[in-house]
Amino acid sequence: MALTADSVEAAADFDAAIARNVPSRFVSDPSFEWTGSGFEQSIVQRVADGQGEPAIAELDAAVIVQLGRFSAVASRWIARGRVAEPPSAGGKPMTSGPAAERTGVEGMSDPFELDPRLAADTFLVGETPLSQVLLMNDARYPWLILVPRRADIAEPFELSEPDQAQLWRESMRLGQAMKAHFAAGKLNIAALGNQVAQLHVHHIARCHADDAWPGPVWGVGSAVPYQKTALDALMDDLRSVLRAPLGLTGATHE
Repeated sequence: MALTADSVEAAADFDAAIARNVPSRFVSDPSFEWTGSGFEQSIVQRVADGQGEPAIAELDAAVIVQLGRFSAVASRWIARGRVAEPPSAGGKPMTSGPAAERTGVEGMSDPFELDPRLAADTFLVGETPLSQVLLMNDARYPWLILVPRRADIAEPFELSEPDQAQLWRESMRLGQAMKAHFAAGKLNIAALGNQVAQLHVHHIARCHADDAWPGPVWGVGSAVPYQKTALDALMDDLRSVLRAPLGLTGATHE
Protein backbone atom coordinates (compact mmCIF):
# COMPACT_ATOMS: atom_id res chain seq x y z
CA MET A 1 0.00 0.00 0.00
CA ALA A 2 2.88 2.37 0.73
CA LEU A 3 4.12 2.03 -2.83
CA THR A 4 0.69 2.86 -4.20
CA ALA A 5 0.34 5.81 -1.81
CA ASP A 6 3.68 7.22 -2.98
CA SER A 7 2.59 6.96 -6.62
CA VAL A 8 -0.79 8.58 -5.92
CA GLU A 9 0.84 11.41 -3.97
CA ALA A 10 3.32 12.09 -6.78
CA ALA A 11 0.55 12.17 -9.39
CA ALA A 12 -1.69 14.36 -7.25
CA ASP A 13 1.05 16.91 -6.60
CA PHE A 14 1.90 17.04 -10.30
CA ASP A 15 -1.75 17.43 -11.34
CA ALA A 16 -2.17 20.25 -8.82
CA ALA A 17 0.86 22.10 -10.21
CA ILE A 18 -0.50 21.72 -13.75
CA ALA A 19 -3.92 22.99 -12.68
CA ARG A 20 -2.44 26.06 -10.99
CA ASN A 21 -0.18 27.12 -13.83
CA VAL A 22 -1.19 25.74 -17.22
CA PRO A 23 -4.19 27.24 -19.07
CA SER A 24 -7.00 24.70 -19.36
CA ARG A 25 -7.08 24.91 -23.16
CA PHE A 26 -3.61 23.32 -23.21
CA VAL A 27 -4.33 20.64 -20.62
CA SER A 28 -7.44 19.53 -22.54
CA ASP A 29 -5.39 19.23 -25.72
CA PRO A 30 -4.58 15.50 -26.17
CA SER A 31 -1.19 16.48 -27.61
CA PHE A 32 -0.21 18.31 -24.40
CA GLU A 33 2.98 16.97 -22.87
CA TRP A 34 5.09 18.34 -20.04
CA THR A 35 8.19 16.25 -19.44
CA GLY A 36 11.74 17.16 -18.56
CA SER A 37 12.97 17.16 -22.14
CA GLY A 38 10.15 16.51 -24.61
CA PHE A 39 7.60 19.21 -23.76
CA GLU A 40 6.22 21.52 -26.44
CA GLN A 41 8.34 24.65 -26.48
CA SER A 42 5.48 26.83 -27.72
CA ILE A 43 3.30 25.82 -24.78
CA VAL A 44 6.12 26.49 -22.34
CA GLN A 45 6.65 29.94 -23.82
CA ARG A 46 2.94 30.77 -23.61
CA VAL A 47 2.81 29.66 -19.99
CA ALA A 48 5.88 31.79 -19.25
CA ASP A 49 4.34 34.80 -21.01
CA GLY A 50 0.97 34.43 -19.30
CA GLN A 51 1.87 33.13 -15.87
CA GLY A 52 5.51 34.19 -15.53
CA GLU A 53 8.72 32.31 -14.84
CA PRO A 54 7.60 31.24 -11.32
CA ALA A 55 4.97 29.05 -13.01
CA ILE A 56 7.65 27.38 -15.12
CA ALA A 57 9.84 26.87 -12.06
CA GLU A 58 6.98 25.30 -10.11
CA LEU A 59 6.11 22.97 -12.97
CA ASP A 60 9.73 21.93 -13.43
CA ALA A 61 10.03 21.28 -9.69
CA ALA A 62 6.82 19.21 -9.77
CA VAL A 63 8.20 17.13 -12.66
CA ILE A 64 11.45 16.50 -10.78
CA VAL A 65 9.60 15.44 -7.64
CA GLN A 66 7.27 13.20 -9.67
CA LEU A 67 10.17 11.54 -11.50
CA GLY A 68 12.14 11.11 -8.28
CA ARG A 69 9.22 9.47 -6.47
CA PHE A 70 8.38 7.29 -9.44
CA SER A 71 12.02 6.16 -9.70
CA ALA A 72 12.07 5.23 -6.02
CA VAL A 73 8.77 3.36 -6.27
CA ALA A 74 9.86 1.54 -9.43
CA SER A 75 13.18 0.56 -7.84
CA ARG A 76 11.37 -0.99 -4.87
CA TRP A 77 8.96 -2.87 -7.14
CA ILE A 78 11.89 -4.23 -9.16
CA ALA A 79 13.64 -5.24 -5.95
CA ARG A 80 10.52 -7.16 -4.91
CA GLY A 81 10.51 -8.97 -8.24
CA ARG A 82 7.17 -7.43 -9.24
CA VAL A 83 8.51 -5.73 -12.37
CA ALA A 84 10.83 -7.33 -14.91
CA GLU A 85 14.03 -5.47 -15.69
CA PRO A 86 14.27 -4.01 -19.19
CA PRO A 87 16.11 -6.09 -21.80
CA SER A 88 19.60 -5.15 -22.84
CA ALA A 89 20.51 -4.26 -26.43
CA GLY A 90 21.05 -7.96 -27.13
CA GLY A 91 17.55 -8.82 -25.99
CA LYS A 92 18.59 -10.53 -22.74
CA PRO A 93 17.58 -9.20 -19.32
CA MET A 94 20.14 -7.03 -17.58
CA THR A 95 21.95 -8.64 -14.68
CA SER A 96 20.47 -7.67 -11.35
CA GLY A 97 22.81 -5.71 -9.13
CA PRO A 98 22.90 -4.74 -5.44
CA ALA A 99 20.45 -2.42 -3.75
CA ALA A 100 22.54 0.54 -4.88
CA GLU A 101 21.63 -0.14 -8.52
CA ARG A 102 19.25 2.56 -9.73
CA THR A 103 17.48 3.65 -12.87
CA GLY A 104 18.96 7.01 -13.82
CA VAL A 105 18.07 10.08 -15.84
CA GLU A 106 18.60 8.30 -19.14
CA GLY A 107 16.65 5.21 -18.11
CA MET A 108 19.75 3.03 -18.05
CA SER A 109 20.75 0.93 -15.05
CA ASP A 110 24.28 1.33 -13.74
CA PRO A 111 25.76 -0.97 -11.04
CA PHE A 112 26.52 1.99 -8.77
CA GLU A 113 28.23 1.46 -5.44
CA LEU A 114 29.25 4.29 -3.12
CA ASP A 115 32.96 4.39 -2.30
CA PRO A 116 33.42 2.96 1.22
CA ARG A 117 35.44 6.01 2.29
CA LEU A 118 32.56 8.32 1.42
CA ALA A 119 30.10 5.98 3.10
CA ALA A 120 32.19 5.96 6.30
CA ASP A 121 32.31 9.76 6.57
CA THR A 122 28.73 10.67 5.62
CA PHE A 123 25.01 10.10 6.16
CA LEU A 124 22.54 9.57 3.31
CA VAL A 125 20.09 12.46 3.19
CA GLY A 126 18.22 11.13 0.15
CA GLU A 127 18.35 10.71 -3.60
CA THR A 128 17.69 12.99 -6.56
CA PRO A 129 16.90 11.70 -10.04
CA LEU A 130 20.67 11.41 -10.65
CA SER A 131 22.57 11.57 -7.37
CA GLN A 132 22.87 10.52 -3.79
CA VAL A 133 22.86 13.49 -1.40
CA LEU A 134 25.23 12.92 1.51
CA LEU A 135 25.80 14.89 4.71
CA MET A 136 29.42 15.07 5.83
CA ASN A 137 29.79 14.01 9.46
CA ASP A 138 31.40 17.27 10.56
CA ALA A 139 29.19 19.57 12.61
CA ARG A 140 31.52 22.53 12.09
CA TYR A 141 30.12 23.20 8.62
CA PRO A 142 26.86 22.58 6.74
CA TRP A 143 28.45 20.26 4.17
CA LEU A 144 26.56 18.24 1.56
CA ILE A 145 27.90 16.09 -1.25
CA LEU A 146 26.31 15.08 -4.56
CA VAL A 147 27.41 11.67 -5.87
CA PRO A 148 26.01 10.74 -9.31
CA ARG A 149 24.74 7.15 -9.27
CA ARG A 150 26.91 6.09 -12.17
CA ALA A 151 29.55 3.37 -12.08
CA ASP A 152 33.23 4.00 -12.80
CA ILE A 153 32.95 7.78 -13.20
CA ALA A 154 35.78 9.98 -11.92
CA GLU A 155 35.37 13.18 -13.95
CA PRO A 156 32.25 15.22 -14.79
CA PHE A 157 33.01 15.04 -18.52
CA GLU A 158 32.86 11.23 -18.33
CA LEU A 159 29.13 11.48 -17.69
CA SER A 160 26.77 11.47 -20.64
CA GLU A 161 25.68 14.93 -21.76
CA PRO A 162 22.18 14.56 -20.23
CA ASP A 163 23.76 13.49 -16.93
CA GLN A 164 26.22 16.41 -17.09
CA ALA A 165 23.30 18.81 -17.49
CA GLN A 166 21.36 17.12 -14.68
CA LEU A 167 24.34 17.24 -12.32
CA TRP A 168 24.79 20.95 -13.03
CA ARG A 169 21.10 21.61 -12.31
CA GLU A 170 21.22 19.63 -9.10
CA SER A 171 24.41 21.37 -7.98
CA MET A 172 23.03 24.83 -8.64
CA ARG A 173 19.73 24.11 -6.90
CA LEU A 174 21.47 22.51 -3.94
CA GLY A 175 23.90 25.42 -3.61
CA GLN A 176 21.13 27.99 -3.81
CA ALA A 177 19.02 26.17 -1.22
CA MET A 178 21.95 25.76 1.17
CA LYS A 179 23.08 29.38 0.95
CA ALA A 180 19.58 30.64 1.69
CA HIS A 181 18.76 28.11 4.41
CA PHE A 182 22.02 28.45 6.34
CA ALA A 183 22.41 32.21 5.67
CA ALA A 184 25.91 31.49 4.36
CA GLY A 185 28.33 34.25 3.49
CA LYS A 186 29.77 32.05 0.73
CA LEU A 187 28.96 28.68 -0.81
CA ASN A 188 32.02 26.59 -1.69
CA ILE A 189 31.53 24.03 -4.50
CA ALA A 190 34.38 21.67 -5.34
CA ALA A 191 35.05 18.34 -7.04
CA LEU A 192 38.57 17.27 -6.09
CA GLY A 193 38.82 13.49 -6.13
CA ASN A 194 42.52 13.25 -5.36
CA GLN A 195 41.96 10.78 -2.53
CA VAL A 196 38.55 9.34 -3.48
CA ALA A 197 38.37 9.10 -7.26
CA GLN A 198 34.62 8.44 -7.47
CA LEU A 199 32.98 11.59 -8.80
CA HIS A 200 31.50 13.60 -5.93
CA VAL A 201 30.79 17.31 -5.63
CA HIS A 202 31.17 19.09 -2.29
CA HIS A 203 28.80 21.92 -1.33
CA ILE A 204 29.90 23.72 1.84
CA ALA A 205 28.08 26.66 3.42
CA ARG A 206 30.71 29.01 4.82
CA CYS A 207 30.54 31.88 7.28
CA HIS A 208 33.14 34.39 8.47
CA ALA A 209 33.19 32.83 11.94
CA ASP A 210 33.86 29.21 10.90
CA ASP A 211 37.07 27.42 11.82
CA ALA A 212 38.70 27.63 8.41
CA TRP A 213 37.58 31.04 7.11
CA PRO A 214 38.70 32.42 4.71
CA GLY A 215 40.71 29.39 3.60
CA PRO A 216 39.44 26.01 2.39
CA VAL A 217 38.05 23.61 4.98
CA TRP A 218 40.37 20.72 4.16
CA GLY A 219 43.28 20.16 6.52
CA VAL A 220 41.98 22.50 9.23
CA GLY A 221 41.52 20.90 12.63
CA SER A 222 39.58 17.68 13.15
CA ALA A 223 36.03 16.83 12.21
CA VAL A 224 33.43 17.20 14.97
CA PRO A 225 30.92 14.33 14.62
CA TYR A 226 27.24 15.11 14.97
CA GLN A 227 25.43 14.21 18.17
CA LYS A 228 22.41 12.02 17.47
CA THR A 229 19.78 14.55 18.51
CA ALA A 230 21.30 17.29 16.39
CA LEU A 231 21.78 14.89 13.48
CA ASP A 232 18.16 13.72 13.54
CA ALA A 233 16.89 17.29 13.55
CA LEU A 234 19.22 18.38 10.76
CA MET A 235 18.36 15.40 8.55
CA ASP A 236 14.64 16.11 8.89
CA ASP A 237 15.30 19.77 8.15
CA LEU A 238 17.40 19.05 5.05
CA ARG A 239 14.88 16.60 3.61
CA SER A 240 12.14 19.17 3.97
CA VAL A 241 14.21 21.99 2.45
CA LEU A 242 15.56 19.95 -0.47
CA ARG A 243 12.44 17.97 -1.41
CA ALA A 244 11.06 20.51 -3.90
CA PRO A 245 14.18 21.99 -5.53
CA LEU A 246 15.95 18.64 -5.98
CA GLY A 247 13.05 16.21 -6.23
CA LEU A 248 14.58 14.55 -3.18
CA THR A 249 13.26 11.17 -2.15
CA GLY A 250 13.75 10.23 1.46
CA ALA A 251 16.09 7.89 3.22
CA THR A 252 16.39 6.67 6.76
CA HIS A 253 19.45 6.45 8.96
CA GLU A 254 20.31 4.57 12.10
